[in-house]
Amino acid sequence: MLFSRIYSSLLIFLLFFSCNAGKRPNATEGSAVEAPRLVVFLVVDQMRYDYFERFQDQYRMGLKRLWEEGAVFANAHHPHVPTNTGPGHATLSTGAYMRVHGILNNEFYDPALGRMGYCTEDRSARIVGLPDVSGLMGMSPRALQTSTLGDWLKVADRQSKVCAVAQKDRGSILMGGKKADRAFWFDNPTTGFVSSDYYPGKYPDWAGKIVGREVLRDSIDKGWYKAFPESYYSRSREDVNEFETGNFLPDFPHTLARTHPRLPEGSKEVVMIRVTPFGDELTLDFAETMLEEEKLGQDEHPDLLTISLSSADAIGHHFGPYSQEVQDYYLRLDQFLGDFLEFLDRKLGRDQYWVALSADHGVMPFPEELVKRGHPEARRIFNQAHFAQMERIDAELRTELGLQDSLFVFSDHNGIFLNYAEAQEKGISPPDLRQGIADAVRELDYIADVFTSDELQMEGFSRPFMEAYRRSYVPGRSPDLLIVPGENVLIHTPTGTSHGTPYAYDTHVPVVFLGKPFAAAKYDRRVATVDMAPTLAFLLGIEPTDPVNGVVLEELRPKVQ
Repeated sequence: MLFSRIYSSLLIFLLFFSCNAGKRPNATEGSAVEAPRLVVFLVVDQMRYDYFERFQDQYRMGLKRLWEEGAVFANAHHPHVPTNTGPGHATLSTGAYMRVHGILNNEFYDPALGRMGYCTEDRSARIVGLPDVSGLMGMSPRALQTSTLGDWLKVADRQSKVCAVAQKDRGSILMGGKKADRAFWFDNPTTGFVSSDYYPGKYPDWAGKIVGREVLRDSIDKGWYKAFPESYYSRSREDVNEFETGNFLPDFPHTLARTHPRLPEGSKEVVMIRVTPFGDELTLDFAETMLEEEKLGQDEHPDLLTISLSSADAIGHHFGPYSQEVQDYYLRLDQFLGDFLEFLDRKLGRDQYWVALSADHGVMPFPEELVKRGHPEARRIFNQAHFAQMERIDAELRTELGLQDSLFVFSDHNGIFLNYAEAQEKGISPPDLRQGIADAVRELDYIADVFTSDELQMEGFSRPFMEAYRRSYVPGRSPDLLIVPGENVLIHTPTGTSHGTPYAYDTHVPVVFLGKPFAAAKYDRRVATVDMAPTLAFLLGIEPTDPVNGVVLEELRPKVQ
């Protein structure tokens, strides 16, 4: 009798398991969304939201489809500082603030090590996909202090696959997460895609066959010409601008023969891939091959494919957001994404995949151009001039306080790490030292504010942008003083432009969802990029395995009948 009861219970359990094992997960209770076979999380590195609106009447394919058929959040912002590639990708993938995921910047000073660290470096890992990896730094997501959307999916269904690709290692690694099956990034010397032995399995033969200088041979030899008639580019500034970075001669076309003479011969092909639209065309082609070879979206277990398009960032840094080059890039990206979406339609079916699109940050226009556009306060501060000011402040305070040793252990335009030892010996408390230096730096006419570590850990008061810096502050790892440059101030080199500030030109990015559950709509409510991963998780019917700071976007919750 006892045996028969045990046998019956076991039979019921096995029947239940077999009936549910092959089902795709549904969204959490209260919704009725069937999970797709594939989620594509697409990040365009340095895509400002206004590129959608400025060029939308010229889009014909992929960006047009996202704009017209997708759920578009027109007022989405990154909630942290600095607005750079590493923190941006980690925020998108984890749904967490910088203070939680721990990716403080692309490179950051590590006070524990007394040196600069890189956000995905891992000395216990080895690069794979190259015949000789001696001298190369290993890479992995080990510095990521929390889990990602891909990790949550792997916990919910071990048969789901998570794959990532980008030109930048951090764009691939931080989006894929800790449990990714595959992560690939571009290797400059070989122009192929490499990976790390952190990830399971052998480096696949198919990946080693995709070599940029071979796949893109015709494009490299021909060069980058404008893809459309001259009249298309009237909404951008003049083609020649003295503040463009000098990898190329300043005007179209950009060809091997028109790269800067100072470039070593072997690097010219790399420039023709990484600083032109061709690099992102290559990345999307690689993603298509990976989908086929790794059989993504081929069964009832939902998979995740993350793609970060890094040439967009190189072009934006080089030419600036109002350049004809940036406009031409996005008109070409429209075509590339159109082809990619049509590929997904053929391979999976239009209703069998979702696309989530965003960017890791925006970018500031050239200050010289902003002056012409009615912003007389805009200015460019050379890095050397800023460092000279820091040295002056350090010297003056040491004289005032009677100190010999430098007060600065490390400083850049983001913040300052302080040396407290000698000051404490003279009875100067760390909070007083921090406040004194903050007051001195704040007097610089191109600095808007300076937050001390004390202020960022205190509640009950606030100043502009303080909350963004609080979300990004990690005691013991972040600088003692965090510097807020003035709006429209670029602390940079004599040419090109950059990002990293709390201002809208750096924080305002697109957030778009395309797929069966997402009705075409434009939403103006301010939302945060940290909301994307929790929203996708909710709709997939999976739970974050670590705390998140983002919330489910209410506009995308299914309406219960």
